[in-house]
Amino acid sequence: MSSLKNFITFARTYAGTAELLKRLFETFVGYIIYPIAYLFPRNKNKWLFGTNVGFTDNAKYLYLYTLEQKEVRAIWITNKPEVLQLMRSLKLEVYSKWSAQGLWHCLTAGRYIFTSHSNDINYFTVGRAKKVELWHGVGIKAGSSGTEGKKREDTIKSLLYRLLVPHTYEQFDLFLSTGPLMNKHFTKMFNLKESVVFDGSYPRCNFLQQSSEYIERHVEKYEDQQTQQLVAKLKQYKNVYLYMPTWRTDLKDDFLTAAGFDFDKLNNVMRETNSLFLLKLHPAVRHQGDHHNYDSLLFLPSKMDVYSVLPYTSVLITDYSSIYYDYLLMQDKKIVLFPFDYDQYRKTSNSLAFDFDSYTPGVRAYSFESLLQIIQNESDLTIPETEKIIKLFWGDNYKEKADNYLLYSKIQNL
Repeated sequence: MSSLKNFITFARTYAGTAELLKRLFETFVGYIIYPIAYLFPRNKNKWLFGTNVGFTDNAKYLYLYTLEQKEVRAIWITNKPEVLQLMRSLKLEVYSKWSAQGLWHCLTAGRYIFTSHSNDINYFTVGRAKKVELWHGVGIKAGSSGTEGKKREDTIKSLLYRLLVPHTYEQFDLFLSTGPLMNKHFTKMFNLKESVVFDGSYPRCNFLQQSSEYIERHVEKYEDQQTQQLVAKLKQYKNVYLYMPTWRTDLKDDFLTAAGFDFDKLNNVMRETNSLFLLKLHPAVRHQGDHHNYDSLLFLPSKMDVYSVLPYTSVLITDYSSIYYDYLLMQDKKIVLFPFDYDQYRKTSNSLAFDFDSYTPGVRAYSFESLLQIIQNESDLTIPETEKIIKLFWGDNYKEKADNYLLYSKIQNL
C-alpha cells in the first residue's frame, strides 16, 4: 500500500489526477498489446514522431525536415486533441495514439523518434522498432542523479512504479547529444552505452541558426494563427524581453510571487521604452494569475512552441534553464540571468552537475529590483565567453554540425 500511495502522490504532482487515471487505463490496455507488437514486421522507412507536450521541440523540427525527404514517410502520433486539430489544419500527417490508424502505424513503423520516452508515441507498441531519443536540453542540471532524483528514488525502485511507468527504464538505440562534455554527462545521467550516443546538433537549434527569410517562411507555413499574430506584434517593439525560468518543484504555482515580480513597475518600464515583456513559464506551473490588464506584458501559452518566436526577441531572462545555451547560438541576442533562489533551488529542486558561475556566465540579477535596474539602465549584456561556452556545450564544430541531414542519415542507417 505504501508503494501505491507514493506512486499516486508522485503522479499527481507531475501529471494531475485526470492524467493519472488516463495513464492507468492506457497501461492496462497496453500490457495486452505489448507482446503482440513484437510479431509485426517493421518498415524502416516509416518513422513516427511525438512529444509529451504538443507539436514542438526537437521532434517537431526533425519531423518537418523528414517530410522533405522522399525516402521516408514521416508521421506524427499524439494523444492530444488540440495537436491533432492543429496539424490537420496544416495538412500534416498525424494520428491519434489509440485510433485504429494510429495503432496500425505504431505497430508497423521502424523508427520511433521522441524527446522524452517512447511513450511520447506509444511505449506498448514499440516492439522491435528502433528508438531514437532526441532529448530536450543540454545544460548544467544533474538530472536523475541530482536532488530531485534522490527524492524519487524509493518510488522509482518500487515494483509498482516499474509496472505503471515501464518506459522510464527503456534503453535507446540512439541518443542525440551535442559534444564531448554533454556526451559524458548524458552517458552518466541516463546510464547509456557509449555506442548509442550520437554527437550531433539539436534540430530546434539548427532552426534558430537559419536565415531570417527561412524563419519567416516557416512561421507562415507551419505555425498557427496565434503564433503568426504574435510574431507580427513583436516586430512593432524596440526591444522584446522573454522571461523563461526553469521548473522548481518547491514553488509550483506561487512562482512569480517568490521571484518578487511587481507587474505595475515592470509594465511602466516597458511602456516608457517601447518594449514588450513576454513570460513563458514551465508547463507544470498551472496557475499564472490574472495579469491580462497590462499593455506591455504578455503571458505566452505554456505549451506554445517558443522556438518559432525566439528569433523575434531581443533579450532572454532565465536562470538554470537549458534555453540559455540554445539562445547563445543566436549570437546577436542578449541574456540576463535571474537566479533569485540559487541556494534554495540547489537544495529543493535539482543539483547542478557543473558550476553555475563558470558554465553560465553573464550579467546577474538576484532580485526583481536589480533586474528592473538592469533593464532601465540598458546595461551592457555582452558575454565575452560566448564562443567558449557554445563550444563546450555544442562542440568545437558546432557550425558544421548544424545540419539535420547528419542526424537524419544516422537514423536511416540504424
